[in-house]
Amino acid sequence: MHKQSISSESSAGLLLSLIAFVVNAQAQTLKLDGTPTCFRALLQISEEYAKKQPGIDFDVRFGGSFIAVELLGDGKIDIAFIEHPLRKYVDNAWAKAFPEGKRPAAEHTFAQTALGVVVNKKNNLAKLTRDQLRDICSGKTAFWREVDGSGGQVKVLTSKALSGSMVADMVLDGQWSESIKSLSADSNVIASVAADPNSIGLVALTPDTPKDVKPVAIAVDAKSPAVRPTVENVVLEKYPLVRQYKLILSDKSSPAAHDFATFACSKEAAKIVQQWGLFPVAIRKRAESEKRLAEVKAGKGAAIVACDLTGYENVLKDLSQEFVKAEAAVQLKFRTLADKDRAFAELRSGAIELLLAPEPPPGAQSGRMENDRTPADRRSAGPEEETADFAPQALGRVELGRAAAGIIVHPENPLESLPLDEAKAVFSGRIRNWPAAKGAGAPIRVVGL
Repeated sequence: MHKQSISSESSAGLLLSLIAFVVNAQAQTLKLDGTPTCFRALLQISEEYAKKQPGIDFDVRFGGSFIAVELLGDGKIDIAFIEHPLRKYVDNAWAKAFPEGKRPAAEHTFAQTALGVVVNKKNNLAKLTRDQLRDICSGKTAFWREVDGSGGQVKVLTSKALSGSMVADMVLDGQWSESIKSLSADSNVIASVAADPNSIGLVALTPDTPKDVKPVAIAVDAKSPAVRPTVENVVLEKYPLVRQYKLILSDKSSPAAHDFATFACSKEAAKIVQQWGLFPVAIRKRAESEKRLAEVKAGKGAAIVACDLTGYENVLKDLSQEFVKAEAAVQLKFRTLADKDRAFAELRSGAIELLLAPEPPPGAQSGRMENDRTPADRRSAGPEEETADFAPQALGRVELGRAAAGIIVHPENPLESLPLDEAKAVFSGRIRNWPAAKGAGAPIRVVGL
């Protein structure tokens, strides 16, 4: 009988090959497609994510928002990255991918950008309406005096990069005008405007506002106030010419795709987003947080009636501030009730919405209320829902923390431990001297802080 032997060297090589095959078999490729205007930022974010998740590979393409939405609807990609508001022609692909009111499984705004309008510092122009801007870009308005500006004939400049596509989409309704001169980059546009009092530049705004030119405030229409393109106004979308970049996932998208979308909105990814001249969602969250804090300081926000039976009212106030920063504006209104049973009764009736107590009321369940609704939800509900919400079984309990009491003695006292029953006896006065409490023989002086 013929026998074939395998050397230890070849066996090791076979084993390594098998290991490599198993690793490759477990690798997962996430497929992304979408607009080229944020492609490079998203590509770099995917590279950073892959370093943290070695089993994940990426196939990132930029076929455009229309193609991406179609592919997502057909289940051929995991994530579509698109501009929002949607371009008009993308609406058709969206209706096909999500028919009859169907919604994506998830939507994540990971970045924003805005179209900035800049003029020479010698130009006295301060603001424009969207209609005036459209007339300038289309060539209908040819001289600065027609819009209360200074100078002679208007020269419109933009770049062949992101800003050029935004001019077509956000100003000219998908069209283009031959009166617009396209330069190679926004930096060239800014330099040209800084050197020519007759020029107007349309550039992609970044968190770092250009200093060599003057930004122009934009109004939605003649009756609306003009809004300056500050960072806060852009990220809160008070400024009219803002575009979001969204990650769209379908019900066919993998858990890994959802995890990546969350990473793309993280503080770590925000650094990459900002490097590419976009406004990361972290800036928007910070601005929203500051806005809510200002609202609360001005007395605005949903009122929440609270009662403290523990002496830790300030802890609850601090927690409410953190909630305001992260979620919503609320006003914490405290009621003073010394009687525990009355406080429990008013909690059950709804007169108190939040009770800080050393022990839970009878029947309270751990966690949030069973119907999982917030006090703000209840205030917006109808009378019948309001009453049903405060049924006794709806009470919920959340443990915020535990307080502990320590016992300390003089360094020369040999006492090292004390049973709980003896400790209680010392503090109640039933034990009055140290020999009875296993310490040095002397009267016990109890001092509380």
